[in-house]
Amino acid sequence: LGNIALITGPIATESAPAGLISSAIGMVVGAGEIFGGGVAPIIAGAVAQRYGIENILWVSMSGVLLGVVVAVFLRETAPRKVGAARPQAVAVR
Repeated sequence: LGNIALITGPIATESAPAGLISSAIGMVVGAGEIFGGGVAPIIAGAVAQRYGIENILWVSMSGVLLGVVVAVFLRETAPRKVGAARPQAVAVR
């Protein structure tokens, strides 16, 4: 529900070395396919059976809220932003 764009875009590309960026994105997409196609329907079915079908949306909303909380606490790793924040080293002769 929107978290995959954040994870596959800036997070995966900034976290992996240049030669492994496509592998990092593939791992994230693959994990999302496994969870979204295999685990989430089981959880949603259990919630629907126990609490009613109208409460399934709370399962997806909790995933979105968890993604927002995680995104708030992520450390900035973009080279342009991190490099601009660091003072430049000065050579002393």
